[in-house]
Amino acid sequence: LEVRRQAVLTFEAVLKSTDLVNKAENSKLMETVVVQTLYQELEPNQNFIRIMDAGALKIRIDNHLPLRRAAFDTLATIIRVCPYRLNMDEFYQWTMQGLLDPEEDIVTRTWDMYFQITQNPSLRSSLRNLGSGKARKPITDSKGKSVQAMHKILLTFIKKKMITLKQVSSRETESASECTKKALMTVFTMVEIPGMEEQAADFTTLVGRIKQTKGIAKEIVEANNALKAQR
Repeated sequence: LEVRRQAVLTFEAVLKSTDLVNKAENSKLMETVVVQTLYQELEPNQNFIRIMDAGALKIRIDNHLPLRRAAFDTLATIIRVCPYRLNMDEFYQWTMQGLLDPEEDIVTRTWDMYFQITQNPSLRSSLRNLGSGKARKPITDSKGKSVQAMHKILLTFIKKKMITLKQVSSRETESASECTKKALMTVFTMVEIPGMEEQAADFTTLVGRIKQTKGIAKEIVEANNALKAQR
């Protein structure tokens, strides 16, 4: 796993050499081998995850997390440096997995990546396909329920965060609040994209409901303020 992680990190560093990325002979390798390999690491690999029984506590040991994190970070770099190497529909189908990852770190990274796209004029319109899209395969949440359509993934995400935010203030609730704010900034921006309402009616309707949700009122205000400050 560590060798694979180092390989991914090395490739991310190489990506920042635009001349190398733009070479025609590297195009096919990038699209058919490298990107596809990164996609394979986005889903938690159960072969490297175990539950340690500590009496009353069950501790989840996720040895796949560092590699998964590196794969998401590298895809975020591709979005910044050479998004033209990606099939955006395929990209969304694979990366939606990150929105319901058991690790908050991955969830936040995924929303950060989508928010980057909302700020890129050449990519913004592709987000209509995210709003109306489905994950490559059903994603199973912590309760064993499977969801696949983006609006249902978003609903599951919001419900999960509301449960966490009701708990006594802690590092976990602070992290959940920041993650929720980033998600709200992203989806609030997405629904403003021309054609989103027509192409992704279920997603747009859900975002409208989310804007009125009292359980995340603080995060809604903060997200709106952050978006206003950027304009």
